[in-house]
This record gives sequence, structure tokens and C-alpha cells, in this order.
Amino acid sequence: MFGPSPQRPVIDSIGLVVEGARHSGMKDGFEWFCFDCGQLVHRVEVEIKDIVHGPPAIVLTLFMKNEAHRTLSSLWGNSPGPRTTR
Repeated sequence: MFGPSPQRPVIDSIGLVVEGARHSGMKDGFEWFCFDCGQLVHRVEVEIKDIVHGPPAIVLTLFMKNEAHRTLSSLWGNSPGPRTTR
């Protein structure tokens, strides 16, 4: 059983990290999917030079603060984030 985290706010959800050789100028992609239908909600690509102190936390913070990035146009509500009842 997986506990929730800011990247995975629902219990038993999973996060996937794919590592590979790093090349100068290479960008990392961050994607969020709808909990209900699995459709891509938002994607952002950024160059990360320092994984510990760099953009991942900033990307997550900006995503969570921007309701438009968390809203799937075909749904009535927001996702991902804490589930709401219909």
C-alpha cells in the first residue's frame, strides 16, 4: 500500500520515475492525469540541472496553485488533487 504525497494525493496511487543518461539541455517532463478517466490533465517540460534543489518542487507548487492546470475541460471539477464528491 502506498501512502499519499503531494505528487500522489490519493492512497494507492503510484508515481513513475524514469531515469536515463543526462545530456546538456535535456528536459524532464512532468505529467498529471485525471483520477477518474486517466486522461492527461497537464504536462510541463523543464531543464533540471539540480534535482535536489531545482525545479521539481517548483513545478509541483506552480501546478497546485494554478486551477486551470488542474482542470480537465471535459470534467466538471479539478484533478488531480484531493478528490471531490459529485
